[in-house]
Amino acid sequence: MAIHRMFKRFMVITVATFALFSTNVFASAINGLTKSDFVDVANEYGINPKLLYSIAVVESSMTKGNNAKPWPYTINKKGKPYYLDSKQEAEKKLTQLISSTDKKHIDVGAMQVNLGWHGSRVDEPADLFNPKTNLRVGAEILKNALDSSPNNLKLGIGRYHSWDKGRAIGYANKVMSVMKTVAL
Repeated sequence: MAIHRMFKRFMVITVATFALFSTNVFASAINGLTKSDFVDVANEYGINPKLLYSIAVVESSMTKGNNAKPWPYTINKKGKPYYLDSKQEAEKKLTQLISSTDKKHIDVGAMQVNLGWHGSRVDEPADLFNPKTNLRVGAEILKNALDSSPNNLKLGIGRYHSWDKGRAIGYANKVMSVMKTVAL
């Protein structure tokens, strides 16, 4: 019961934080990604731009200064996130992680593209640190996930993260909570 209350409190704080910062996020470029990049790529794949952005927030958000925003130089290894300051630092860290870890346990960039499942969508893993490339690959994965469940939007959103139904629905709930706070 205490764990449930702690989780609920965490979610309330998280949603409130995104609500406070969401209008500032698009005031300027997000490390190489602009508001129009999210809109353009989402439209290219027939996806709601707020949905695409919300997934990037859930996947790689960090707070810098007064803004919570997707971070293009994020790497996740087995649940441990690394937020690197530059593309060069991120590429170096990625090379280290690839040499010591199965690629199925490494996610890269703002959309946290998994190298084991989706690394073949780029020529080199480091290509995923190009913010627009990462966004396009993420949009393609999301489009496939949504198309896999045409009668259940929540399940389709959740399949971006996991094909296990329970995990997918939990993930979709997080994304949809963030989506309510996003102003495009």
